[in-house]
Amino acid sequence: MAGLKSGNKTLPLANLVFLIDRSGVMDSRDKLLLAQAALKLLTQQIRAQDIISILTYSESTDVVLPTTSCNEKNKKLNKFRSFT
Repeated sequence: MAGLKSGNKTLPLANLVFLIDRSGVMDSRDKLLLAQAALKLLTQQIRAQDIISILTYSESTDVVLPTTSCNEKNKKLNKFRSFT
C-alpha cells in the first residue's frame, strides 16, 4: 500500500485530450451535466505541468481549448463549462 501513497509528483507529464460527443446521442441534458462533472473532477487531479486540449464533435469537430498547459486551472474549468 505504501506505493499507492507516493503521490503524483513522480508521474510523467500527462497530455490529455478530451473529446466530447455533442451529437444526438448526448441530447439529454443530464448526460452533458455528467460529462461536465467528470471533467471537473479530472481537472482537480491534473498538475500545472500537464497539458490538455478539449474538442467537441457532432456534425463537425470544434476545438474548445487548443493544446495548452494546465498552469491556470480556473481558465481551463471555464472552457469545460462552455461546451454545453
